[in-house]
Amino acid sequence: MLLLIGMNHRTVPLSIREKIRFNEENLKRFLPVLCTYRGIEEVAILCTCNRVEIYAWAKQMNLAISSLKEFMEDNYHGGDKLDPFLYTLIGEEVISHLFRVSAGLDSQVIGESQILGQVKKAYRLSREVNATDGFLKPLFHRAVSIGKKVREKTEISRGKVSVGSVGVELAKKTLASLRDKTILVLGAGKISELVGANLANEGVKAIVVSNRSYEKACHLAQILKGEAVRFDRLEEGLRQADIVISSTAASHYIIKKSMLKQVMDKRDKPLLFIDLALPRDIEPAAAHLEGVTLYNMEDLDLVIKGNMVKRRKEAKKAEEIVKEEAQEFEKKMKKTGWNQSYAGV
Repeated sequence: MLLLIGMNHRTVPLSIREKIRFNEENLKRFLPVLCTYRGIEEVAILCTCNRVEIYAWAKQMNLAISSLKEFMEDNYHGGDKLDPFLYTLIGEEVISHLFRVSAGLDSQVIGESQILGQVKKAYRLSREVNATDGFLKPLFHRAVSIGKKVREKTEISRGKVSVGSVGVELAKKTLASLRDKTILVLGAGKISELVGANLANEGVKAIVVSNRSYEKACHLAQILKGEAVRFDRLEEGLRQADIVISSTAASHYIIKKSMLKQVMDKRDKPLLFIDLALPRDIEPAAAHLEGVTLYNMEDLDLVIKGNMVKRRKEAKKAEEIVKEEAQEFEKKMKKTGWNQSYAGV
């Protein structure tokens, strides 16, 4: 019978999730060992930043549950017991759950696309080390198929929902093409890196990074394959830029209207600002200058919330598809007895 022992972002806080992780090397070592545990015949482990789930085919259910929980505890590097945070699903519950996971319905961000590849990888690794040989094959194959179908039949994955991707969306909406544009990144933190990376993927002309710490600016510039400029040359950078991404830790405006007016007087093209800092880096009044467009976190949040509303509506359609597919799959498996000769279902 099918069995699932797992935890995810809804059942376990990050402080606990981060203490039980498996990389590909560990998984290849652990999977064959798990197949020798009491009651377990086949096993696959789905491990992402938000979940660890062990899927198993077991003939001795109680023994298998105890074995898998023991395995999770053994690999948990925390002080408390992990068992209270684990969920156990059996039989048809496992089918519905994996189909929902593959469809992006159980993700922290509804409709996110990475999970489909992660489901594929979980099964692939299990096959590579001979930890599954028939019973889990139709389950994972159908899960991947349904994940694709949901994304084809609905718009659950449409619309940007991350700061980095929305920043790019707003930039493209304002400037049409980004290919001949120069980007100035102010700040060298994680947000600056994420948005800068998203813009770099659009094939921009150049990326320039400026930060009060020139060393940090150089480090981020290397990651983004751009160049660094010292912070005291900010006005020079503004004159050259088409888009400015700002996310510093300053407690005051680093770009004021008066300073920017001097820059704009020497330019003959528009300048787009995406201010991701809290508190804000750019004086709001600067948006009134001719040729200046200014977006801040509130603007990005509005786009993200709007896209999430659309995804939630599409999720209802996706749930119906998953429900119908799960019922159909269960009927076929019961009819065939779920043995290896029907692994291609």
